[in-house]
Amino acid sequence: MSKKKLAIACGGLLLLVIAAMTSSSMSLTLAVAKSPSTPQSASELSGGPVAQAQSRPAKSSTSQKQPGSFSSSSDSPEVRFELARTCHEAATNKKSWELQLKICHGASDLDFAKRCSANVAGFDQKVRAADLVLAQCSQVPAEIEEDFYRSSIEAAKAGDATAQLCYLESNFDLKRPFGQDELAYYHSVDANYVNAAINRGDWRMIVLMSRSYGGAARHSTMRRELTGGDPFTLYQMNRLLSLGADGAYKDYVVNRANDAKSELTSEQIDKADEWVAMAYEKHFASSPRLTQAPTICESP
Repeated sequence: MSKKKLAIACGGLLLLVIAAMTSSSMSLTLAVAKSPSTPQSASELSGGPVAQAQSRPAKSSTSQKQPGSFSSSSDSPEVRFELARTCHEAATNKKSWELQLKICHGASDLDFAKRCSANVAGFDQKVRAADLVLAQCSQVPAEIEEDFYRSSIEAAKAGDATAQLCYLESNFDLKRPFGQDELAYYHSVDANYVNAAINRGDWRMIVLMSRSYGGAARHSTMRRELTGGDPFTLYQMNRLLSLGADGAYKDYVVNRANDAKSELTSEQIDKADEWVAMAYEKHFASSPRLTQAPTICESP
């Protein structure tokens, strides 16, 4: 079976696995171009996160060298990415399901055990389905994560919108620290990927940037490098989400916007509100409305 056919087969099987999960794990379908053309500059939206990212001092050309690369293959970067992501999701889900089954099976309190068993009903079948997917993947967990990481770099560079989001979200369980060259490369592309997502009205990027990630870059993620927990950006993104959200999710992002707002000056608030109004009208007014946060690293 070719890698391309394998990617399709594994992806289809994984969809069956994911569909069996609770509705809270489902993502909202967004209209996103597969290979977006080079976007117009979003710096015209004064005070926007892209303008801030572009204002950072440029890295030296040596530090921007792309970390790692796939060997030559007849498969496209997009196909390799989808296969690697399928393996990553199957491994991650299996680990979660097995842990929950272990907790339930080891419960000594009868009432807890009964409730727990009801919550994990069907998990055995999900684990077996994940095993079918993983049989086509590397049998070394670390290699699955490295493949997912490096394939996202390649596919993102090729213009795959979902790969760009997965890369920036940086949900990679690599079990190792990121090198300085990897952090430098992340900073060399983050503004372009954010810019492209805003220009196509992709809520997934706004959700990613609306979350507070502080502290140093951990072994498994670089996403704190995107905003660093900056209250100005957090206010902008949650305020923008509030314009496109309904119901309980709207209340949630409004509260998060207010939390960030409390740390800003009146001048900063006015500047952020101006950017939000322009961004929504120009890029998001026609995007699907949200009743829950879309899954960031998932195809629309």
